[in-house]
Amino acid sequence: MALAAETEEMTIFNTESFNILIQYKWEQYGQKHHVFGSVMHFIYVIIIIIYVNNIYLYELEDPKQHFYFSMLLLAGIFYPWMYDLVQLIKDGPKAYFSDPWNYVDFFYIYGSLANIVS
Repeated sequence: MALAAETEEMTIFNTESFNILIQYKWEQYGQKHHVFGSVMHFIYVIIIIIYVNNIYLYELEDPKQHFYFSMLLLAGIFYPWMYDLVQLIKDGPKAYFSDPWNYVDFFYIYGSLANIVS
């Protein structure tokens, strides 16, 4: 697969056997992982909508309710945080920060954590 990713021969992607291999790899390894990650991000978006609605729009003053909503936010960001942390550890800081998309993840996650702390 690594050789296929680096090749300039685009006709390889039109072969039936290669498409069967890609489909098999997707179904066995990639699909569940990406669906789970997407569902976790969707849940976090729902949580943040509820949080903003209750804390900022209705301006709940009860510190206990604010704490519960903050813990709900923490639960929602936990999976992306752990996933990103594992990627940082596996790749190392130099490789991790050489990919511009990781900056998006970094600010998304640590911005969320900063919101919870404040």
